[in-house]
This record gives sequence, structure tokens and C-alpha cells, in this order.
Amino acid sequence: MLNLIVVVDREWRGEIANRLEQVGRYSASRTIMCVVEQGRDHITAWARMTAPDTRPPPGQIAPVREQIEIDVGPQHLPVLDTVVDPVVVPELLTVLWSPHGHDDAVDALLRRIVDVILVDSVVDPDPEEALHRVEELSEKAYIVDLAWLRSTPLARARGGHVRPARHARGAAAHQRS
Repeated sequence: MLNLIVVVDREWRGEIANRLEQVGRYSASRTIMCVVEQGRDHITAWARMTAPDTRPPPGQIAPVREQIEIDVGPQHLPVLDTVVDPVVVPELLTVLWSPHGHDDAVDALLRRIVDVILVDSVVDPDPEEALHRVEELSEKAYIVDLAWLRSTPLARARGGHVRPARHARGAAAHQRS
């Protein structure tokens, strides 16, 4: 169970929402999508609660998923923590994903809300700058790099079948002794 805060540009909202739906049973308990729209001067929001299992067995609790969407303008990002804070469940771990940058929103949310930040080191055009930003963020929250997560199944699959020559020679020598 966790809070997931997603900061996304209006034109990419649908794609990001579709990605989050594909997570399935691993979805966050509460997803707060902050949609940034150029020219927006006011904040609007809506919320929805769904229960995938509407008839749990007697005596069991049915999990509920909550989705909150907050529409904001770029001028709201430096104080986004004050907008999001009232809708975050404080007892749960809070994860932030900002796939379109919005560093001012990330910095605001880091002040008092976020425990974990999802980054994607593959999409940044300047690797040195990306590493500097990750180092800076790591002082305030735990960092999870989506690029590493995507490569883990491949590395695990290859690791069991193909060993670099130096490891293969070492393993063979160990087996003979």
C-alpha cells in the first residue's frame, strides 16, 4: 500500500494513465495525478474510489483503489506540496514520478511529502546533468531508476545462461578442486 504522486503534462496525461492501468494488482492504493496545463490559472480536482473485489469473503477486507486528479498551471508547481499534502495518506510510503521533468514540482514535493522518487536515466539528453540531479535528489529521498528496472529481467535471464569468460574459467577451476 502506497501513495503515488505523478506530475505529468496535459498532452501526455492519457498515455501515462494507460501505463499506470497496466500495472494491474500492483497499483498504488492512492494515485494522485497532477496534470500541468499551460495557461491554466486555477486548480480543479476530482476523485474516484474503486473496489476491484465488490464481494469479498465474509470477514475479509476488500482493497480499495483511489484515484485523484489535480489540474494545475505551471505557476502552481513551486507550491505543489501545499496542494497535494491534504490528499496524501501520511501513514503510507509516498512515491513520486515526474516523467516530464517539472523539477520545481519535484523540489516542492520533496520538502515534506515524498519518500521515493522514480527517475528514468535513459530519457535525459545530458547524462552528466542527469547523474548530478540524481545525486542531489538522493540526499532527500530513495531513488529508483526505471531504466535499471527495465534491464533487470534481461540481465537475470542472460546471467543464468551466459557467463563472461573470466567467470567461466574461475567456476571450472573451482569445480575441479
